[in-house]
Amino acid sequence: YQQLMAVEAAVSGPFARPGRLRMARRWAFYALVRALAAVLARLPRQGAAALLVGLGTTAWALRRGDRRIASDQVARALPRLSPARRRRLVRRCFTDFGRNLADAVHAGPLEVDLPPAARARLEAAEADGRPLLVLTAHLGCWERLGAWLAIRWRGLGVVTASPHNHWVDAWLRDQRRQRGME
Repeated sequence: YQQLMAVEAAVSGPFARPGRLRMARRWAFYALVRALAAVLARLPRQGAAALLVGLGTTAWALRRGDRRIASDQVARALPRLSPARRRRLVRRCFTDFGRNLADAVHAGPLEVDLPPAARARLEAAEADGRPLLVLTAHLGCWERLGAWLAIRWRGLGVVTASPHNHWVDAWLRDQRRQRGME
């Protein structure tokens, strides 16, 4: 336990020392994520999507704080949206996350058809040996887009925020590494 606390403190920074309960919750969440991923991989895509949409709906109903944060962000991004439409959009975000996750588990990389001018610029940069910087939105099933980019351009460096759980973070890094993303 002391080693786990030391790792957590090193990952979280010198001022963050999570208590035993927080540490146990983070480990339990990691164990749940791994178990869910194993189950999802064995289900057909439609079954995985149905399960995850159900979990997204449950999360929307139970995770009041996350729902409020999402609603506040939507209100800032779309200030003219009525409260009722904002509520429907936020609820749909929770369920669509489940569909996207099912696609990430079951589908291969996205098939991306770049505009000819963009493809020509990227291929010219690749032929010259120049590094490429590709900025994308964290929108939709971006893990699949990253996998496509990694396959197409022989590797990809990804910059992401930490999920604030070093076990989940390490597992996600390993999953991305297997798809050619660093």
